[in-house]
Amino acid sequence: MRFLLAVLLCICTFAYGQITNTATVTIATGSFTMGSTEGLINEEPVRSVRLDSFLITTMEITEELWDSVMSDSALSEAADSIPIAGISWTEAAQFCNNLSILCLLDTCYNVTSWACDTSKNGWRLPSEAEWEYACRSGTVARWYSGVHEKRRDDINAISWNRANANWELHEVAKKDSSRWGLHDMLGNASEWTGDWYATYATPDTVNPFGPSSGSFRVVRGGSFADGGYSYCRAAARQSYKPTVKPGMVGFRVVRRP
Repeated sequence: MRFLLAVLLCICTFAYGQITNTATVTIATGSFTMGSTEGLINEEPVRSVRLDSFLITTMEITEELWDSVMSDSALSEAADSIPIAGISWTEAAQFCNNLSILCLLDTCYNVTSWACDTSKNGWRLPSEAEWEYACRSGTVARWYSGVHEKRRDDINAISWNRANANWELHEVAKKDSSRWGLHDMLGNASEWTGDWYATYATPDTVNPFGPSSGSFRVVRGGSFADGGYSYCRAAARQSYKPTVKPGMVGFRVVRRP
């Protein structure tokens, strides 16, 4: 028993150390303008949304961290710093639960219904609103590259996209960060969010978490296969069934601070 506890502690320390090394930032409570009138109709109506503070990883979850948390030895060691992709929403939610257990936190997801209890202190996928707030990082433009004085409005400075990625994933954090220290929010791997997909017909404006059920989960950020005027924009929305495994979709995680 002592040996098993020692092993668990070792795994927990390793996983928590990796998540710390991956880096997290605390996003302060605040309001932002969510949505856009320059994209598809599903990005409207534009409205002001207020969110409570949350902690988010500055980089997408890598194959290395996925391997350590999920014990997935099938992944190539040569690609440890590449974002994990080709996983389902359900697998991403299970990762969150596993990581929470290893870090001695409460789990957020019910593994039968996959409903998320956001009052728990464990890791989970960001809500769609949390994701866009973090991506914008205090900016209002389609991209957050304008914070870099010499690279104004340059999507290639902040993302691996269709124009520069050679149709493949790249090592995380090799592009400029946002002003809040977040990397690869646009391009590289698209990212699962926690929300069921729905239009913004009757939007909540305080800590919105989307509808309670649906057929598709929201994906944000665009990928290496998308352009800067299509899905590699802060407001752009895509969706996939939660059981499918798109080869360009990964994720990052959040929790209560």
